[in-house]
Amino acid sequence: MAYRDKRCVHVARNLSEAEMTVSFLESHGIEARVIDGNSFGLLDGIAGLAGSSWRGVEVWVIDLSRHAEAQQLLKDDADARKHREAEGQERGPVEVTCEACGKTTKFKGEFFGTIQNCSRCGAYIDVGSDESWESEAEWNANESDENQES
Repeated sequence: MAYRDKRCVHVARNLSEAEMTVSFLESHGIEARVIDGNSFGLLDGIAGLAGSSWRGVEVWVIDLSRHAEAQQLLKDDADARKHREAEGQERGPVEVTCEACGKTTKFKGEFFGTIQNCSRCGAYIDVGSDESWESEAEWNANESDENQES
């Protein structure tokens, strides 16, 4: 078993996953960094440059006192992702019309509740939501009510 520093909160399969994990943690106010824990040896260091190695790419929190909080956030996010995937398999395909170009794209149900890119123009598309608005007028009315309360 590979030695892991106490600051390590996640071991990613590749550099891309590690960078996304850092972004996620930092969006929640936890400073983190991608650490190539395999750079101690020449061959391991080369593997690390390729983006992954047999031991994975470590993500460390900078402030050790936030370790437990970071791990809980990552666990909660993984649980929510599993829940969305399970719901998506039950839900079936979702058709979404891009507001930017008007093209309709069909997404697997597992993408329900996520943001994806339009296959035609690349714009962001909300693939369904548990909060369903019957019309844009209802949404605008609700938004103006909230502004009046402020």
